[in-house]
This record gives sequence, structure tokens and C-alpha cells, in this order.
Amino acid sequence: MRSVPLIPLTKNKDLPILDVKYLINGGDKSLTNGGNMVSANDRLILMDGENSGEIFIANEKGFLGSTLKKLNFTCLVKIEFMDYILLYY
Repeated sequence: MRSVPLIPLTKNKDLPILDVKYLINGGDKSLTNGGNMVSANDRLILMDGENSGEIFIANEKGFLGSTLKKLNFTCLVKIEFMDYILLYY
């Protein structure tokens, strides 16, 4: 059996928490170094409150806010098609 070297855990740098308020108007940037990572252009869906079901596109790398979930698409789906379905209906 082959030995695999351990990769030391590194602390993430401080990134913004992408919550609804921040995604809508960019206000009150709260930073953290842990959570569910989101990349720029990821699609997010609001899961709670009166606007639940609203779709957002992350404009920068950060950590997911508590009321949002990241939408993952398989390579079989074109992002442009999903944007059309999710953002225009």
C-alpha cells in the first residue's frame, strides 16, 4: 500500500458573506474565513422569506449566506439555458 502525504490545512482568507442584502445593493460587507464557498458567477437561490425562490448570480467569490443555496448544474446543461428558465420566468 502506497503512502499518501498529508496536505496541511490552510485557513481561508477573509471573504464576504454573500447574503441577500449584500447581493442586492452591496451594503454592509461582513467578512469571514469559513463556510460554504461560492465562486463568482455561481447561481444562488433564496430559500426563506417573502422573496423565496428569487435567483441571484454571485458577483464575487465569498461564503454563502444562511438563507441562500447554491444551484449546481451538471455538464449536460447549458448555463445560458438555465439562466433563461430561472431568470425570465
